[in-house]
Amino acid sequence: MKKLYLFLETIYHVKLTQIFNRVYRKFRRIYFKSPPSNPIFFNYNLFFRCELLENKFVDDNTVSLLNEKGELLNWQNKDKTLLWLYNLHYFDYLNTKRASSHINLHKIVINNWISTNPFNQGVGWEPYPLSLRIVNWIKYHWTLNKLSKHALESLWLQTHVLKQKLEFHLLGNHIFANAKALIFAGCFFECEDSKKWFKTGLKILNSELTEQVLEDGGNFELSPMYHNIILADLLDLYNLANSSKRSELLAEAENWESIIKKMLLWSKDLSHPDGKLSFFNDSAFGIAADFEELSEYARKLGISITDLENRCLQTNVERELIHYERSGYIIVNDKKQKTIIDVACVGPDYIPGHAHADTLSFEMSIGTHRLFVNSGTSVYGTTNERLRQRKTASHNTLTIDGNDSSEVWSGFRVAKRAYPLLKKVEQTKSTIEIICAHDGFTRLSGSPIHQRSWLFTDEGLEIKDEISPHKSRGVSHFHLHPSIKAESLTNNEVRLTLPNNDKIMFTSIGTIEVLPSSWHPEFGTSIPNIKLNCNLINNSNIISIRFG
Repeated sequence: MKKLYLFLETIYHVKLTQIFNRVYRKFRRIYFKSPPSNPIFFNYNLFFRCELLENKFVDDNTVSLLNEKGELLNWQNKDKTLLWLYNLHYFDYLNTKRASSHINLHKIVINNWISTNPFNQGVGWEPYPLSLRIVNWIKYHWTLNKLSKHALESLWLQTHVLKQKLEFHLLGNHIFANAKALIFAGCFFECEDSKKWFKTGLKILNSELTEQVLEDGGNFELSPMYHNIILADLLDLYNLANSSKRSELLAEAENWESIIKKMLLWSKDLSHPDGKLSFFNDSAFGIAADFEELSEYARKLGISITDLENRCLQTNVERELIHYERSGYIIVNDKKQKTIIDVACVGPDYIPGHAHADTLSFEMSIGTHRLFVNSGTSVYGTTNERLRQRKTASHNTLTIDGNDSSEVWSGFRVAKRAYPLLKKVEQTKSTIEIICAHDGFTRLSGSPIHQRSWLFTDEGLEIKDEISPHKSRGVSHFHLHPSIKAESLTNNEVRLTLPNNDKIMFTSIGTIEVLPSSWHPEFGTSIPNIKLNCNLINNSNIISIRFG
């Protein structure tokens, strides 16, 4: 009954088109069509290589993906997770840094994939791996090494299959990747089919850009990692428009440039001073390019980011407040610290698959050192560990009687979810105060509301957690970066030591428990750290974080 309840609460928010397409996919038949024996294709000069990620080859037989080594040519390896196999079939390694030193190996891998992955069978023919591989093969052909006739025929057939498998049941970043692949293949080949691919892809892309990129520049899945993935996709499309000179793409380029600039600024502000992204919803290092890499790509494409750079130079104010109202993030930045606050919904109601139960969580850096971190993401799938990393207790926010603020379940599902109510964002000469509440716990007995306030002063940060009505047990969770040392001085006071030996005093009206935990900055990675659990007294607590 519990699972049925969760399913019904989840499906309530799903779009009819998703339901229709999920049913349709069970009955549709994927038809084969012989590719042209001598496919006609265009050669465009992408005037530089964009190499955003590190090379993944260990040797000629082994590849390291998601921090896990595996056989390079074992395409259906039953010992690997689906996500690992997806990454194997993406062929990202064709376009990574120093890829030019592996051209002979590339030829072997491409030919092996074609010979051992028969038509529409296995993981590699699923639409998301198809989409990424199609783009990677085309970029590789245009910028590093020409594909063989055999590979060109396979590429044509793969796009023909993708056109029949568009992921309208999932939408989000999946349908965006499908559209990008159709546009790339539509520009690459010259035939009647490619014209249809291009037209379909561009129509989907224009619709999804309006839906997926919010007015303030944030991606609607509210994950810094997926935001950067979509931004890199859009930069690739802008690159393609200028290289191909296709009039249909050039007509969109000015609008894409405007969106790119807003997305770059969002990416910068949601990054820490160490230059890497923050951990809200599904986010991890090593999957998407960082802000600096993306901004350098934009510069090479001739996109002026002067306005962005000028705003960065104007941060000599005592304390900077940045509020992304539409996407729901607030950034407070001064000479001592940077704090990123989540006052957002969990994501789009109809696809919260990458959402965590992290409403009213935050992350903080002192200088370039991270202090408070959310869980990160090391696994996908339906394991207990995947669920644990999505739960509220794995984030810097509050649980009530051990319950989550949003009902995350399975691998990518959310039943009842929290909706925030932002009550106050106020800046004075010496302080910044933010107050927000959410209704995620109202499904519990007594319908409790969690309200949190952040008060920034010259001395530090004061956080106040309140639960009303006063009938529940609340615990506020604070996860420390693994480099931070914690020393209990009393039941209510802990001294934190940064790597540079700076001291932070952490105090709480309620008792503080110092507990072991783990941080997951990359897929396949778990690093021991410390968490501080602060117990509310009479459903209220004030936590003070004082800088040295």
